[in-house]
Amino acid sequence: MQEILALDRLTLTAHTRAAGDEFTTEIHHAALVAILPKSKIIKIHRGALLAGYAYLWPKEDGLWHMGGFGIHPDFRFVRVIKQLLAEIKVLVRQEGITELQSHVYKTNLRSLALHRRLGFKVIDENEKGFAFSLKQMNISFPGL
Repeated sequence: MQEILALDRLTLTAHTRAAGDEFTTEIHHAALVAILPKSKIIKIHRGALLAGYAYLWPKEDGLWHMGGFGIHPDFRFVRVIKQLLAEIKVLVRQEGITELQSHVYKTNLRSLALHRRLGFKVIDENEKGFAFSLKQMNISFPGL
């Protein structure tokens, strides 16, 4: 959990604050403690460093939420992203996932671009962010 927390602190702080929310290690740690035990976690390492991760949890039959998806700034290469997405596709098949949902701050431009490139569709919006959905036929991530 500590390596996810460290990567999130590195990658989420600026755009979270830009969206008008506060990112604190204590609050984020508590959120991870609550959600990770019910999540499936995928990690990609390069040596001892966490290059990327994703964690997903079931909301209801076939519908899962991707609560975290992070790539270390030093490893934002197609190869790392493709490896992470390939492992997500394996999880999708294993768990019978038919829909993935995700939330993204409007200030997180990289994540917004990736979601759109992967075929996620906006299903809701508020002043701070978007709720996205990706249905089964697109979980093959055709945009990458």
